[in-house]
Amino acid sequence: MNESNLISDGIQLMLVGMGMVFVFLSLLVIVISIMKKFLSEPMIESIPDTNNFRDNNLRNNNVISDQEIAAISSAVHAYRQKYSKK
Repeated sequence: MNESNLISDGIQLMLVGMGMVFVFLSLLVIVISIMKKFLSEPMIESIPDTNNFRDNNLRNNNVISDQEIAAISSAVHAYRQKYSKK
């Protein structure tokens, strides 16, 4: 075997390998796109509505007490002191 024959075999092998990778990745994109169409509908419906949650809390008259506000404020203050970048 001479050098030109080895080089042409190497180029042919490279092109076949690159073609196989291109075909595989193209099929992967197509399959993922098809799966996205089938699976995206139920995922959107399962997200809870935050406005409903807020309205239910207002209807139930769930008011945060002053003690709870103070506890939350002190926890936030302690966290900020501990992790503040000085």
